[in-house]
Amino acid sequence: MQKSKLKPQFAVLSVIKKFCEVHNYESEAIRIKKPIINNKINDNLDQQSVQVLQLSDELFDKVLAASYYLSFDLLRQACLCILACQIYIDDNENDIERARKQYGLSEITPEQENEAITKNRPVFEQLQKQFFEMLKQFEDEQEEKLKLQQQLQ
Repeated sequence: MQKSKLKPQFAVLSVIKKFCEVHNYESEAIRIKKPIINNKINDNLDQQSVQVLQLSDELFDKVLAASYYLSFDLLRQACLCILACQIYIDDNENDIERARKQYGLSEITPEQENEAITKNRPVFEQLQKQFFEMLKQFEDEQEEKLKLQQQLQ
């Protein structure tokens, strides 16, 4: 990540200006894969964007905020692509295991599940009530459709 010697407000504007310049002010030159295909930034974002957006975390945050403020969608999408690549988890055992270690995740045991349900009983009861209400509504609608079909025959 590059360190900026400019005052913070000018550093952000400088990054935005450089982002536009390296793409020759052409939106078509900004290439972003959607959805991202892996955790490698260079596979998901054009090289010019990657080079310009290699910033300190603090400056990157300000550039991202500015992209929202200025409604600069392509800059915002490029920043979000970089963030998404950092947290991307592929659907294979190695990536899943890496994510578990990185984020301190583990499988939930039946005891932990029961403890969570017990601690949050009112929430689960409300969810169960809503589920049964939706199920009843669905069943009533199906019954009504069946009656209409029988009447038409």
